[in-house]
Amino acid sequence: MQGKEAILSKIADDGKKNAQANLDEAQEEADAITAEAQRICSEHEAAARAEQEVLKATIHARAVTVATLDARKLALAAKNTLLDAAFSRAATLLLELPEKTYKKLILSMLSNASEGDRLTLGNREKKLFSTEEISELAKKSKVKLTEKSGAFSGGVLLSGGGIDKNMTIECEIELLRGGLEDKVAKLLFSEVK
Repeated sequence: MQGKEAILSKIADDGKKNAQANLDEAQEEADAITAEAQRICSEHEAAARAEQEVLKATIHARAVTVATLDARKLALAAKNTLLDAAFSRAATLLLELPEKTYKKLILSMLSNASEGDRLTLGNREKKLFSTEEISELAKKSKVKLTEKSGAFSGGVLLSGGGIDKNMTIECEIELLRGGLEDKVAKLLFSEVK
């Protein structure tokens, strides 16, 4: 029986050696697969980090661009507000001209009247001119005087022949603004050197 046992023992030893060899081979293969997976994972991680940096830079650049545009919009709005205030102040100063100077201004406006025009006076003119003066102005200018005051602070409105001549202070300032806005902006917003 010793021969049988020796054969069985030999078969068991060979089986153990084979099993160990298979285990060692499987472990090497598993280690190789793990190493390859780690390498691939590292490559993907590096690529993801690079992409993340690019996205971060892009988002930052966009944020800076948007902030710059918003700042410009705010600055422009502030400048427009100041320009509005400057021209509004100019209208107020016209309305506050001394009586004699203001009357000359109104008379120069009336020189644009055509015969038969209807004259509508502003609030200041109704207070500034006496009824007799208004009648005399209308007669000299050959215009018909309307009974009501205009819904404007100063100046005159001449209507007739299908044409309205709006010479209100508000309208005159707007007309002047179109030609002077750039100059006024340069005066208001030029940098001191």
